[in-house]
Order: sequence, then structure tokens, then C-alpha cells
Amino acid sequence: MPVDRWEDKDDLAGKDFTREAKAFFPKTLRFLRRLPLVGIGRASILGLAPFHHGTVHRDADPDAEPAEFIMLVPTADKQLFVWDDAAACAHPAPKTHALWFHDGDYHGVAAAPYFRYSVRVDGPFNDEFRQKIGIQEPLR
Repeated sequence: MPVDRWEDKDDLAGKDFTREAKAFFPKTLRFLRRLPLVGIGRASILGLAPFHHGTVHRDADPDAEPAEFIMLVPTADKQLFVWDDAAACAHPAPKTHALWFHDGDYHGVAAAPYFRYSVRVDGPFNDEFRQKIGIQEPLR
């Protein structure tokens, strides 16, 4: 589910998965539609070739409220990290199948000798999930 501008990743109006995604990933799309989100504003498959790293970057203003999204790592082997400028070091995220972090913080992916991928699904969390993770109200 592509977007023309990064700012549109949370906009739910009139969006649908591409024809190619529907043809090649029907089971994945059924799974994504069951995530604890009000709707899906954007979904992307992010892959890294062997020995490549994910460049350290920020997706948003660090002072803005964190975006609501779920990062899925089907094989739990994509080592994401948040960069700590003050300590000049990376803080690895747990190797897990699903995670969320403030994408306004610098973050990246460590290199590994094999192909890795993840699926980022942007959209507002539903109320039940928000309560489970301790968020009282929508972040945006």
C-alpha cells in the first residue's frame, strides 16, 4: 500500500492494497487486516541484502508524537536498533516478531551475512491494543 508523501502514511481514506500485492500476497494481506489497527494507511516490505545495513535515520521530528505502526519481522532476525547520540552507541531492539518504537529517534539495522526483511504497517492503534500497551489516548 504505497503513499505519495510520507505524511500520508496515517491517512486511511480511500486506500487499498495494490493489484500486485493482492495477487502475490493474499495470505499476508489477510493477516495485516487482522492487526490491532483502526485501519491501514501504508504497508511496506523492507528488505536488506546480505552484509548490508539499514542506514541510521529518523522518519519524523523527534519532538513530535510517535507514529502508530507495527513493524513485523517474520523470521525475528532483522536486528533493529535505536541510536543513542549522547552515549554514541546503538541500543539493539529485542529480536522479536513484532515491535514498535518512536520513529523520530535515530534508528537503523545492523548488517548480517544473510537477507533479512520486515513489514511496516502504519495506522492508528485500536483502543483495545492501546490499552494493552499503556497508551491512554491516540498519539496523534
